[in-house]
Amino acid sequence: MTAVAQHPLLDQLLSRVGAKEAEVPPLEAWRELLGLVSQTLYEADHHRDALERSIAVTSREMQRLYQDLKQRTENKRVEQEAIMRATLESAIEGILVIDNERRLIAVNQRFAAMARLQPEELTTWDHRALSAAAVKSAKMADSLISRIERLYETDGTLHDEIELLDGSVIDWFSTPVRTPDGTKIGRVAFFRDVTAERHAHHQLERARRSSSFRQQRPLEEHHA
Repeated sequence: MTAVAQHPLLDQLLSRVGAKEAEVPPLEAWRELLGLVSQTLYEADHHRDALERSIAVTSREMQRLYQDLKQRTENKRVEQEAIMRATLESAIEGILVIDNERRLIAVNQRFAAMARLQPEELTTWDHRALSAAAVKSAKMADSLISRIERLYETDGTLHDEIELLDGSVIDWFSTPVRTPDGTKIGRVAFFRDVTAERHAHHQLERARRSSSFRQQRPLEEHHA
């Protein structure tokens, strides 16, 4: 059997009662030694209890701090989401934000109205599914889907127009979203209804051509 080294504390207690390791101590020394051992054990229990209480208090404090930080983080997240949602919904453009995995990050009701989307079609997080639903209201839908797919394979910026089945004209601007260090993290697209502007421009062009024709006709009659 392997001998176990004597604990230094026991050496101290034996020394305090005048006992030696090689000699059997007298009865009085035994009693004193037992008293010291008992006191030492009580003190150890007291320190252990104090340590356990301290650990318990620290644990509760850490849990409270964690819950407090979690609540603050959640409140901050809710606040930021509310600000972002208010910003999106106050815009006159339809806005669509997509990440690199083609997941829908944000979309506003203006976009939904332009694309004639149903409420249930806005529940998807899949940009491809949302695009397929949105192009149903556009002319040349298949060609438009192909352009969207090609666009998301590049880091390019696009500015074009989309003509809808009802004759509306939508200005479409899409550009990558990047972090300050230049890393691409997604893409944002803006859609603006320019139907009234295009109609006004066409009417102005017709008026200009008509005025030019009326001015040219008297000259032709004069020369005739």
